[in-house]
Amino acid sequence: MAKRAKKLTYLYVDGSNLFKGITDLLAPGEYFLFSELIAQMEKKFQIDKVYFYGTYFHTDSTLTVTKQLEARAQRRFFDEAKNIARVTFIKGYYSSSKKEKGIDVKMAVDIVKDGYEDCYNEAIVMTGDDDFIYVISTAKKLKRPIHMATIGTRYGYGTAMNVHRKLILDYNKYFINNVQPTIRKIPSGLDIIEISSEVQIKKA
Repeated sequence: MAKRAKKLTYLYVDGSNLFKGITDLLAPGEYFLFSELIAQMEKKFQIDKVYFYGTYFHTDSTLTVTKQLEARAQRRFFDEAKNIARVTFIKGYYSSSKKEKGIDVKMAVDIVKDGYEDCYNEAIVMTGDDDFIYVISTAKKLKRPIHMATIGTRYGYGTAMNVHRKLILDYNKYFINNVQPTIRKIPSGLDIIEISSEVQIKKA
């Protein structure tokens, strides 16, 4: 097991889930720059390396105008993310039944593998669902902090209850007005950053 020369924090991004959360906030064809979202996260976390997992939408002339706009926006969002120097982009695929494959498993394996190989001191899991609770519980056995970051439309209650710190990137107070009132128990260590004046809306 290699010894780390310095303390490192790795960010693992469920990119497909993140983009879906962004589309819940914006008009079809609009997106945020991932680099600007990272800048907001760095107000609360050190981020040394980023693993970004995503599957590009299929595009063809049979799609509705809305779906074509979303596909173009997603492509630009993903392309901008993977051109950031510290980002490693891991691409998934769609099955014949049009279900995304290869993303959750790869992300889960990397979080645990990197933890056991002593690559990071702390990890941030950027996701809006609870698919990674077991992974987070396993990584926590290594006695290092595991955190959560998510866009305001995507809040995994179970995930939030199993990590150390929780960061919500809120836009126009969506989380505060629509999600927070429905949460049975507000977890400790919850930070909310309002990003509406800090990020640009880009158009595909």
